[in-house]
Amino acid sequence: MILQEKEKIIKPLFDFFDKNENSEVTIIFKDIIVENAVMDTMYESDDENDEYNIILMRNIKDNLLFEISYHNIPEKVIFQDKEIFTKE
Repeated sequence: MILQEKEKIIKPLFDFFDKNENSEVTIIFKDIIVENAVMDTMYESDDENDEYNIILMRNIKDNLLFEISYHNIPEKVIFQDKEIFTKE
């Protein structure tokens, strides 16, 4: 998946999930913490005015889907008690 310049901040997440597709992580956003989340898929948006890549995540607890993209950047992502991503 080729990322655009505006997406470089979340490149480590695309790299991680590309290599660790079924790994459970904790994702911390500004207003919510999602424990036990796994990647569902990665895809490109179909918005012609703003094309970008998306990591679609699934919350295992309630089976809800949510997106990570340059529009929705988490504060932190934790895998096995180790921070694999911190928003700068």
